[in-house]
Amino acid sequence: MKNHIVDGDHLAAMMDAPGFMEVTEYPHDFSPRLFLERGSFARWGTRTSAPRSSLTIGAVTSWHSHQLDDSRRCAWRFSEHDPEVVFIRVGDDWLGAYHVETGTHLATASR
Repeated sequence: MKNHIVDGDHLAAMMDAPGFMEVTEYPHDFSPRLFLERGSFARWGTRTSAPRSSLTIGAVTSWHSHQLDDSRRCAWRFSEHDPEVVFIRVGDDWLGAYHVETGTHLATASR
């Protein structure tokens, strides 16, 4: 994973970067190990119970999740520097970087 590390300057720049695509349908699968879902769902032998508007970022390696109590916009974009890294932005104040194939959570920024 060392080859896929996202440095702080790059992460900060991505907070306001253009080119993100809005997620309009859920679930949204990036790979078999990384997905976005709203509300309750069952996957990988686990069942979750969450409000309908709650967003979960599911990553099989860490089961990292970011849950919201509102339906703020969620958008994504692949890294220009590393096509194996996807940035997921929630609203205007949270950004996560993930390795697509493994689902590894690489970095988070918020404001």
